[in-house]
Amino acid sequence: IGASPAPPSPSPSPPPAPPPPPPQTHTLHRVVTLPSQYVVTEQHAWLRPEVVESLFYLYHATKDEVYRDWGWQIFRALHRYARMPGDGAYTSLDSAHTWPWPLKGTRMESFWFAETLKYLYLLFSDDATERIPLTDWVFNTEAHLLPVWGGPADELGAEAARARGGWRARAGDTLLKHYPTIYADTVAKWREAARVEEQERAEAVKAEVEANSKEGRARARQAAAKQGA
Repeated sequence: IGASPAPPSPSPSPPPAPPPPPPQTHTLHRVVTLPSQYVVTEQHAWLRPEVVESLFYLYHATKDEVYRDWGWQIFRALHRYARMPGDGAYTSLDSAHTWPWPLKGTRMESFWFAETLKYLYLLFSDDATERIPLTDWVFNTEAHLLPVWGGPADELGAEAARARGGWRARAGDTLLKHYPTIYADTVAKWREAARVEEQERAEAVKAEVEANSKEGRARARQAAAKQGA
């Protein structure tokens, strides 16, 4: 008697769906119709971060939950349509117009991890701007943090550089030493140029008023002479 065939292996289960979106907290009262030249025709979706970055700044500037709602909808759409089955990678979309199943691409850009997911995390983090105050830090185009010149983070970095020594410390000391002078000279030149421009404008207005006054007086004398004749 032969051995019974092995039962078929179960098919892998699909990845769990993301949690449902938060309740709607806003109402759109206006529908804007764009002219034909402004209609979006680009069909690719490259997992780019610019929209999520804008939502991050707008939320932390206004605390309006609508920006988190939009960010959550973006994340859910990317998780649903850009995620590759089995390996957890995310791919760009060659066409987002092939609804309901967009046409997947074959590459995952590095900025997906370096920027898009970072800004999504910061968007939903309640203490992001407390740990990274936007008055002391700025993000460059690749979402790397840079300290604001002369701010607390910059001073801490300068102290660390001086403690380590070497050419970086000497260069930092030179910049810190000379920057106030350069700044003061620049401001003084700007103020002097503004003062000269304002003075020239005032003199031009004064000359125009005087010319108009002379012409007016001359016309009045001519009119009085005609009436007397």
